[in-house]
Amino acid sequence: MDLEKLNNYVQIALWIGSAIVWGRKMLRDKKLRIPEIPFSTKAIFIAIGIGLLISSTSLYFSYRPRIVEKTVVQAAQQPSKPRILLAWGTIDKPKACSDMLDVSSLMQYEEKYGVAVVCALMDPTVDKFEDQRITVSALRTIAIGPIEITTPLSKPMSDELKQLNAAGVKQFSEWHEVVLLPKGTPVSEIRKLSDVRRYQGKILTYDPY
Repeated sequence: MDLEKLNNYVQIALWIGSAIVWGRKMLRDKKLRIPEIPFSTKAIFIAIGIGLLISSTSLYFSYRPRIVEKTVVQAAQQPSKPRILLAWGTIDKPKACSDMLDVSSLMQYEEKYGVAVVCALMDPTVDKFEDQRITVSALRTIAIGPIEITTPLSKPMSDELKQLNAAGVKQFSEWHEVVLLPKGTPVSEIRKLSDVRRYQGKILTYDPY
């Protein structure tokens, strides 16, 4: 039994005892016959005082401010991926995707993979992974130091760009994705971004590496 429950029980007993004593006194003053209880007025006041003290203690334990300790488990922060795609864009003459890479952090894949860049015009009405209007660069060897890649636009991407220009659209957004492909993968077979995974490759923005 904890201290709070004990206080409550003692409090109830004292108040009942005090009520009996005061009830006895009131009945006695009305000349009613009841058994004599040997309590003096002083004892009554002492009992009431003890009851009030215990009541105050009980109220304190019931309503005192409580400090609740909470343990917050934070998920371990994932280390940030090194920056690989340093610069990108589309050049006009000839029309091509231009990319500057730093693949120094990918040296553990050098034996089995080559690195390439997939680029396309951004179109929110089309699934990015299934858009076939893409340009894919040739596979490059993973090596320490910067790699500059310039890839002429594919016919589907070039045609789309011509349609935008004909419609008067002068500004447009692009996306460029760095991918790893097993050495010997026929890049000509990568007709959409999802094909990278079909050939057991990695899209570095989305896949763990």
